[in-house]
This record gives sequence, C-alpha cells and structure tokens, in this order.
Amino acid sequence: FRSSLQQFPISAVKIDGEAVRDIEYSLARRAPLRSTALALHTLNVDVIVEGVESAKQAEILSLIRLYSQQGDFYAPPMQPNRLEESLPQIGRST
Repeated sequence: FRSSLQQFPISAVKIDGEAVRDIEYSLARRAPLRSTALALHTLNVDVIVEGVESAKQAEILSLIRLYSQQGDFYAPPMQPNRLEESLPQIGRST
C-alpha cells in the first residue's frame, strides 16, 4: 500500500462523508478510518474528512487524528457570494 501511494504526487486526500456515517454507533465503521489515517499520516499526506454532521463525529475523528473536517456541523453548503458574509459566524456555533 505504502509503496503504491509513494508513486503518486499526493499531498492531500479527501475522505467521503459515507465513511463517517454511523461512526458514533459502530466501532467497525471507525477501524477503516483509523487505519487510513495512520497510513496517510505516515506518508505525510494531509487528510480531509467530509460529511461531519455532529459534535460526536467531530470528536471521534479528532481522537483518531483526523483534524481537518468539513460538513454541516461546521457550516451548511452555501453559494460563494454568501461565504464572505458568513465567515465571522462559522465556528461560533459549536
């Protein structure tokens, strides 16, 4: 796995939100995230996780060293023109 990944100029990987679904209820759903995070961190690849919808999911991901997170928990999807006006509010709702 490691030698295969090292062949590509990868600096970051984004994990789809489907991988995050139900991690707060299932240890089996966490195991692939944990092993993926470990492998990618070993290769100095940044990991971004999509689809974070709750504080519990964010906490679990942080415990397995997946700190770069996106999802409705942090901010809902929005049009680019609304982004600038919403920036001061993002992060204060937690």
